[in-house]
Amino acid sequence: DPLDPTQVPLDVFDNCDGDLDFSIEAWPLSGSCPGSWMRIWTATDDCGNVAMAEQYLALFDETAPVITCPADTILVIDQDIADDTTTTALGMAEAMDNCSGWSDITITYVDGDFSVDCEGDDDQPEGTMSFTRTFTAADFCDNTASCTQMITLIDTLAPMVTVEDATVSCLDYDPTMTYGSFTAEDNFDTDVAHSWVEDSVYA
Repeated sequence: DPLDPTQVPLDVFDNCDGDLDFSIEAWPLSGSCPGSWMRIWTATDDCGNVAMAEQYLALFDETAPVITCPADTILVIDQDIADDTTTTALGMAEAMDNCSGWSDITITYVDGDFSVDCEGDDDQPEGTMSFTRTFTAADFCDNTASCTQMITLIDTLAPMVTVEDATVSCLDYDPTMTYGSFTAEDNFDTDVAHSWVEDSVYA
C-alpha cells in the first residue's frame, strides 16, 4: 500500500518534538509491473512547523491470485449426447488478488482428455466418461494460480433395439441358423454387443 507509512519509511528528526505527525500523498507514475509511485511525505511538529520530502518507489507484486473453482459436476447425457458443458452452465472460476483489481485478473481454462469409465466389449471404449477442466488466473504482473473442476458425463440409457420377425417352414428350419434381423443403436457405443437365445419352437 503506497499510503502505508510503515512501508519504506523515512527518518525524520525534530529539535523539540519527538513524536511528529506524518501524512502521505501518493501518485502512480507508471502502470507497468513493477509499478512506479511518487510519495510526498509531510511531517508536522507540535508548533505547526512543516517539512516535506519526495520519495519514489518501485512496487513489485510476487503474490499469486487466490482462485476458487466451481464445484465438480455430474451430468446425465441424453440420447443425442447433448448437454451443456460450457462455463455458463457449469460455472466459472473466481479470483482475487492483493494488487490487481478484478478487472485486471485474467481467467482462462483448458479441458483435459476424456477418461472413459466403462470397459467396452470391442476396441472402442465408450460409455460414462469424465474430464478435468483446469482454470488459471493471472494478475497484472503475470503471477498465476490454478484450480480444477471434475466434470462427469453419465450414460444411463440402454441401447435402442430393432428386430424383424421371420417365418420359416418346419422342413426348412435349421437350429444352427439365425433367422430375422437385429439392429441396436446406442447414444455412446458405436458397436453394441448382442446375443440371442431360442425361446420356443411352435409346430
